[in-house]
Amino acid sequence: MSSRNSNGFTLIETMLAVTVMLLIVSLLPSMTSYIFQYHLHSEQKEVSVFFHVLEQSLAHLQELEVTEQKLTILTPDHKQVSIELAGSNIRQRVNGEGNVYLLRGVAHMTNTKESGMVNIAIVMQSGENYEKTFKIYK
Repeated sequence: MSSRNSNGFTLIETMLAVTVMLLIVSLLPSMTSYIFQYHLHSEQKEVSVFFHVLEQSLAHLQELEVTEQKLTILTPDHKQVSIELAGSNIRQRVNGEGNVYLLRGVAHMTNTKESGMVNIAIVMQSGENYEKTFKIYK
């Protein structure tokens, strides 16, 4: 009879496990940089969509009131649309009701209006700055 010790791992099993672990560890830096780039690219797209929605809202306005943290748009059908910073989100409300979140993860928003132009500057929680100027047509 042969006496065989079955309470442990063979050398081949251990080498295979170490090889798989080293392969995974070697891929981690490239995976994390890919995920970070995807998040940054995603944030840029979200801001781009926000600016597009804002541009569409400004294209159909009757009156516009601008404060540092809020835009109030009066539409031709007499709806009051406000776009404002609420916490870390920019939201849209119609006639003071509802919450449609247009952009999340915002640290600061600054609005200025001068000579037929509205400038929107946004600082995201990631530290990225975005700014766009819109011409107002009345």
